[in-house]
Amino acid sequence: DPLHSLIKAWQGLAELIKPDLVIYDYSPTAMLAMRHLNIAKINVGTGFSEAVPGKPILDWRPQFVEQTNTQGELIRRQESKVLENINVVQARLGQPPLNKLSDIYSTDYTLLNTFPDLDLYRNTREQAEYCLKQNAPAYKRTIRFPNNNQQNILAYIKPQHPQLPMLLQTLARFPANSIAVCPSNGAEQLLKYQSTSLQIITELVDLQSAMDQADLFIGHGNMSSTCESLQAGKPLMVLPIQLEQLLNGKNIERLKLGKLMEKIDTPEMLVTNLDELLKERHYKDNVEKFSQDNQQYWKNSLPERTKALCKQLLGL
Repeated sequence: DPLHSLIKAWQGLAELIKPDLVIYDYSPTAMLAMRHLNIAKINVGTGFSEAVPGKPILDWRPQFVEQTNTQGELIRRQESKVLENINVVQARLGQPPLNKLSDIYSTDYTLLNTFPDLDLYRNTREQAEYCLKQNAPAYKRTIRFPNNNQQNILAYIKPQHPQLPMLLQTLARFPANSIAVCPSNGAEQLLKYQSTSLQIITELVDLQSAMDQADLFIGHGNMSSTCESLQAGKPLMVLPIQLEQLLNGKNIERLKLGKLMEKIDTPEMLVTNLDELLKERHYKDNVEKFSQDNQQYWKNSLPERTKALCKQLLGL
């Protein structure tokens, strides 16, 4: 009943607006509500939430992803239950049933703001465009590293990371120029960790210009900042908070582009990993080669490509 109500609400909105084109950004209920409409449809995302029509929904648990994306029994049962609920609503609305849950994601175009090697569905996806060109800076605040002989570490981290104090204390003593960007309400309390080696910024900044100056990027494995680091040719240290970020970190390690630290057990372990990423030349060489090999996907930014497709699909 709740799904039926949501779909009727989306359909009522569509009847009111009468759109000629719809752009979805992780909108499965809207997709389901309007899949029968003969209008242009574009789906955008980063790969994790954009399932491949006609294929099984993939199991995000790492042990199944590492087995070439097999699907465990739990996910099969969950998909079957969701599909059953959907098809009850489809019957109420006089619409044909779905054969696969992923059939919801049938659109004219799928645009993904990621590299193919980081796409969760890379082994089954046949039609998608990867849009990686960077846009103009979203924030005016720029940062500069000190002009000395030290290497530069850029960290873009959230205050809720459980081991953030240990990370900041280690960076404050580590022999490098470190800048930690922690934009969040209440992040000012982190300023006590600043030192001659560590600068902490609690507001949003132009990440790309800072990335260009860095020798190493530390982040949670967010797809956007991960791709920015790889485009800039910078090795990564991934400190995940959620499952999508963990899978990104595992891909980074699989491709030998950086290191994944699911948990910082000790400051000594963190120092060892920082030293390795900064001193072992093969990490930088691998990232620079990866960046060079993937230049074909930098033709358009996601907004530019979406705009072009809107004009094309609407005949403008």
